Amino acid sequence: MFHKFKKYDSQNDKPQSFGIKNQWIAIKNSSMEEIYSVLDIIQPKPANWNAGLSACNVRFPGRLIFITPKLNNWTLILNFIAYKGENTKIYLEDISRKLNTEIAYFGNMRSVNFVMWALANKGNVERIYMHSDGKTHLDIGEKLKEEIDLELKYWNEEIDDDEEYDLLPTEETVFYIAECRSINPIKIDRNFADLSAGIIAKRSS
Repeated sequence: MFHKFKKYDSQNDKPQSFGIKNQWIAIKNSSMEEIYSVLDIIQPKPANWNAGLSACNVRFPGRLIFITPKLNNWTLILNFIAYKGENTKIYLEDISRKLNTEIAYFGNMRSVNFVMWALANKGNVERIYMHSDGKTHLDIGEKLKEEIDLELKYWNEEIDDDEEYDLLPTEETVFYIAECRSINPIKIDRNFADLSAGIIAKRSS
């Protein structure tokens, strides 16, 4: 059934974790109306956590996204794709400037060594790193404190031994940075207990 005509279970339920083999954006201190407008989100429909995570998993085709209720002042949007190739920096700058707030973007897919993290605040990009399929596509800004603390190695650097190989970024790296800078989605069910519901919507493009 097309999303336009479909209704989802919207009865409040327990927050659920997500994040493995996913991409999501985290937005701080913004209203739903602001998020809709700036991110060109259309056809929003109430949906609880179970319905949202079932319908909006990035592993499945389609343009559906799940917008969580606020979690410690952060709103997370699952399956929102912010990677725009060479225009990714401009895109994230624009979002954070229009919302006048902090945003963070994360993604991971172990099978293709895909990892991504991006941080921007009020129009200024602090860091973007994205690697997939044996190629580093984006490496913008200074390394984060979290990257330095982890003593990360990178695929475009010479790797001398197995110990250094173990320091390459993985999905665990992505979740660690997400926890330090916003919300770690794989710990949502442990850190949030209040019954709530979110929104299923569509990306306009």
